Amino acid sequence: MIPEVRYLCPSDADEYKRIRIEAARDPWFGTSVSLESKTPTSLLARALVASAEGFIAGAFDGDELVGIVGFGLGPSGRSGTLFGLYVSASHRRRGGGLALVRFLLEAAGASGIQAIELAVKRDNEGAISLYERLGFRVSSGGAGHDDAVGMTLRLPTSP
Repeated sequence: MIPEVRYLCPSDADEYKRIRIEAARDPWFGTSVSLESKTPTSLLARALVASAEGFIAGAFDGDELVGIVGFGLGPSGRSGTLFGLYVSASHRRRGGGLALVRFLLEAAGASGIQAIELAVKRDNEGAISLYERLGFRVSSGGAGHDDAVGMTLRLPTSP
């Protein structure tokens, strides 16, 4: 079953903290279990207020948060960055990652975003394949990471 995807909100902070601690076990996620464990839930709750500058979305299996993805608006206001895509190991290969990215693309497209960029670990063939199926193309090195590639998706623009 494909999880339900929606914007996260402050009331999701406990689940968001739990999944960030889980994700932090992978050094590529960009944080540590120690740091995530010490982060006050109240601080995370404030980060879960969607705005014109970005949002965090979550995939749910019932009441359990099983995946997350973030979007941040770039300085030009016409492009943005997909970041922090993570799906719990127990829920991988079930369409959750695809559902999260599609949700992000729809939300970004509806707000007039023209391009979305991301960095992905060079050896993460599953993620690269997912992004390519959605139309992303390798565009550069991975934003200062030797073990990453940058990918970009140009979104259709309205006339």
